[in-house]
Amino acid sequence: MFVAVPGVGLLISLLYSASIAGGVVVTLLALGALAGLIFWWYKFGCYKVVSQEERDARKAEMEKEMGDLPEAEAAPEAAV
Repeated sequence: MFVAVPGVGLLISLLYSASIAGGVVVTLLALGALAGLIFWWYKFGCYKVVSQEERDARKAEMEKEMGDLPEAEAAPEAAV
């Protein structure tokens, strides 16, 4: 990513010097691809809001697996 993003920007700028219309088309395509990625990320992809209850349950589960909770605290969760 560190090299790819500036590289794409450089290639688009070089395309503008060769052909204005080509540069505009490629710029619009790149912006459309970025917008599509952002839409996918928030709608279907990696961005997920998890409720506080789910986070607390997962944290308790992880602590129980790691053995951080004493048996007295771990037993009521097992009954639930």
